[in-house]
Amino acid sequence: MKLSVIVPMYHSYFFDDIMTSYVWQEPCDYEVLFMVTAKKSGVLACTMNRLRDQNRLSWRVFEMPGESNCRSRNIGAKEAKGEVLLFVDGDQILAPSLFKKHVSAHNLPSGLMDALPKVGMGICNIDLIRYQDKMEVWIPHLPQQKVAFLGAAGVLPKFSIPSPNCLDFVKSLTITQAIGLAHWHNMNHMTDYVNVVGRNVSVNKRAFFDNGMWDEDLAYSETTQSRGWEDLELGLRMHKAGLGFVMVPSWTVHLEHPRMAKDKGVENIVKVARKHPWFLNERPDWWKLRYDREDIRRRL
Repeated sequence: MKLSVIVPMYHSYFFDDIMTSYVWQEPCDYEVLFMVTAKKSGVLACTMNRLRDQNRLSWRVFEMPGESNCRSRNIGAKEAKGEVLLFVDGDQILAPSLFKKHVSAHNLPSGLMDALPKVGMGICNIDLIRYQDKMEVWIPHLPQQKVAFLGAAGVLPKFSIPSPNCLDFVKSLTITQAIGLAHWHNMNHMTDYVNVVGRNVSVNKRAFFDNGMWDEDLAYSETTQSRGWEDLELGLRMHKAGLGFVMVPSWTVHLEHPRMAKDKGVENIVKVARKHPWFLNERPDWWKLRYDREDIRRRL
C-alpha cells in the first residue's frame, strides 16, 4: 500500500460534509485511519463504519476519547500500512484530488532528491467561518481580516457562499485560487520548511520514524491550555535531517477553525525554541511576524 491517511477527529461539526469529502476521493492506493478523540467517539465511529461499509472503502476507525492530537497521530502512524503517511485534521473538507496528488508527489522524479525521503506540503489554511446565514472566507494575510468580495484581486469573484454549499466551494476551486486563498508562513517560498502544517502534510514513513514522529510534548487536546507549533517543530526536524520538500497541488479547507491567539501559543513556541535554539537566529523573517524574539529568549 502506498498511502496511509491519518485523521484525528475532535468534533462533529459539519460532519456530513467532511465525510463526503473522504468518500469522493479519486481512486489511488490508500487507506484512512480515523483517530476519533471526540468525547462522543462512539457515535462518530459508528457512522464512519457505516459509511465505510456502504461505499466499500479502506477505512479503519480507532476510538480514543480525550487523546491529544500528537499522540493520536503517532498511534495512527504505528498502525499504518502505507509507505507514505498523510496527516490531515478532522475539521476540514478535502479536495477530491488530495490523496492521489500526495501519492504522485512522492513518486515524482526530482534528480538526486528522488532517492531521499520526502515531505509533501499541500495547500491548507483556507478557512470558512460562519457569518449570519453564509460561510465567509477568512483571509488572515490581507489587511482586512474577513473579506466577502475580492473580485479586484483576481482570485475569486465572490467569497461569501451559502452555508450548505461548502462542498461545492471546495470542489470548484482551481489550484491558482487555492494558493491565493491560503495563508502561508512564507508566501514567497511555498516549499520552505516553515510552511509544514499538520493538516495537509505527507511524509515518507521511514523518515517519519527515523526522525522522531510528532512531539507529544507539544500536543493539543480538549484539556490542554497551550497549543500549536507541533507542525513547525516537525518541519524543523525534517529540514535538519536533509529531507526534500515538495509542493502538493491539492488543498484542504477548514470549517470554522478557531484562530490561535498569540498568547495561547507562547508556551509551546518557547518549548520549540528550547529544542531548536538555532531557529531563533536563523529565521528573523518568521519571528518578526509572530513573536518578539527577545521576549522568547528571556523565557528560555
